Amino acid sequence: MSKDNTRIFFYGFVVGTVLLLMPIPSFFFWSGVLDHVETMFRYLGFVFFVACGITIIVRVVRTFFEK
Repeated sequence: MSKDNTRIFFYGFVVGTVLLLMPIPSFFFWSGVLDHVETMFRYLGFVFFVACGITIIVRVVRTFFEK
């Protein structure tokens, strides 16, 4: 993997973390829709967080043990 790929995975990791932690303001007339949107943000954030985080960890460990 090149450094550009590592940078992309790092940005994906950051986006996943933001999606997991971002508060969503509530509007009384969108209460049902916002529940679904918040759930989708949490799931999407978790997927980005896990997928990109594991890739970064593997890359760092592989680089560490090469030296």
